[in-house]
Amino acid sequence: LSEADVQQLRTRRLFELVLTMDVREPERLPADLLARLSEEERRWVTGLTMSGAAVQPPRVCVAEIQKRRLKAELTALNLEVDALLADAQPTARDRLQTLQRRKLALAKQLEQTEDLT
Repeated sequence: LSEADVQQLRTRRLFELVLTMDVREPERLPADLLARLSEEERRWVTGLTMSGAAVQPPRVCVAEIQKRRLKAELTALNLEVDALLADAQPTARDRLQTLQRRKLALAKQLEQTEDLT
């Protein structure tokens, strides 16, 4: 995951916390993690583990997180393009070209993440 992917997560603090934990004793990870969480986070994690929700493979989770970020970025770009087109200022042309190149790059990345799921 990229930093941009992690930044969008509501569970970013939990994710970052897990990355800092000592994994030499993996059987202790759940208890050690719960001990470091706030009461609200503990309730959320405990509720999630008790829900019986299907667990996806890590590659599917990573691809989904990336897709969500890419789609949000594409939406923001489209809004900016629409605003520039409505403005019709001569300086908007350069910005539109830059945005179009970024849109193409994002669309390609999104297509690649679709192939992972």
